[in-house]
Amino acid sequence: MSSLFLVTLRFEAEKLRRSNVVRIATLILVFFPVALAAGGVTALRTDLQGAFAAKASLLVQGEGWNAYLGMCAQVLSVGVFLGAGFVCAWTFGREFEQNTIVNLFGLSVGRRDFALAKCLTFIAWVLIISVFVTIVTLVVGVALGPMSGSPGGVWLPFLVSVLSGLNALPLAWVATVRRSYLPAIAVLLGIVVMVQLLMIIGVGAWFPWSVPGLLAGFSPTLRPTFIQCLLPLVVAVISIWATSLTWARLELGRS
Repeated sequence: MSSLFLVTLRFEAEKLRRSNVVRIATLILVFFPVALAAGGVTALRTDLQGAFAAKASLLVQGEGWNAYLGMCAQVLSVGVFLGAGFVCAWTFGREFEQNTIVNLFGLSVGRRDFALAKCLTFIAWVLIISVFVTIVTLVVGVALGPMSGSPGGVWLPFLVSVLSGLNALPLAWVATVRRSYLPAIAVLLGIVVMVQLLMIIGVGAWFPWSVPGLLAGFSPTLRPTFIQCLLPLVVAVISIWATSLTWARLELGRS
């Protein structure tokens, strides 16, 4: 890895760190899903009535820590994909929307390296928020009071968050090809709808974007195998390759 690429990597990491979009997304993803899951568990433990408690009961499987961690993972499987998808689409699409992509053509660093640096910093961000989500999940779980079982399954929210984030990487390619983040966001929403449809008919285990939700327990009868759990990683690798190649072939004035 060249020193020039390391400079590019630090540059992209700094851009991501300073972004208000990323800061807001980070706060929402780290705290909101856990708060929602904690609220659902609390509603069920206190036998509250209402629409929220009714919906929470549909997500809960088991009891105690298993129920709480499972609910956190289910909320995260959707929330992280949406949040990470928006960040990924914006990170790549903004270069075209704000016309800053033009400045990259005169630099000594190849555009392929810029794309790779963007992908790597995005993955690093996903890993960081997954760690923080796991910590917050554990802290809030302890704060909820004594629960049956143990928090040994705290790995589940972490794994679901990572896989959901990796599944968002194809949006980098979409934003690049369409030269805007809006088409990528449209694809993001389309994938969410497709996941729900495939889960309903029970054939989503081989659809990479369904894997985090199935792993979290959205379907009581369908669980992904180890091979199927690797599908988001395959999606990420292909997306990084395709995006980097597309950036390397970019031409000014071509849409």
